[in-house]
Amino acid sequence: MREGYYLFDLDNKSFLSYIDNLTEDAIKSNSDYVIYQRGREYYDKGLVKNVSFDSAENTVLAIVKGGEKYSVRIFSEKFFVNRIKKELPFTGESHYMKIAEAIDQISTINRERAGMISDELRTKYNRRTSLIKMISRF
Repeated sequence: MREGYYLFDLDNKSFLSYIDNLTEDAIKSNSDYVIYQRGREYYDKGLVKNVSFDSAENTVLAIVKGGEKYSVRIFSEKFFVNRIKKELPFTGESHYMKIAEAIDQISTINRERAGMISDELRTKYNRRTSLIKMISRF
């Protein structure tokens, strides 16, 4: 099963409180036009199944049956901040890569926030030169 994901800026709200006030305009502004149209068509045809919420990860997962079956995850900024916190106690390229990827995802919706996180990490973890190199573009 293929997996896709989308990132929304929740302004530190839980996803459930965000979804209560979710508008069609908000969905359109957080997705590509073609993807929005395809998703709307799948939804209208009843092809979006098994929607679930994971409160620990603050994510929503839905199974969609299009040309093939695939899952879609909707993440919040908080999810990626938590991923960074989870990886920071560890050293090594694979952990640093996960941190850099999380910052990259945050930058897609909030470039300023990604920069602040990067600046904080550069200050706090300045001896981890490999990490500093990976996050230097933010």
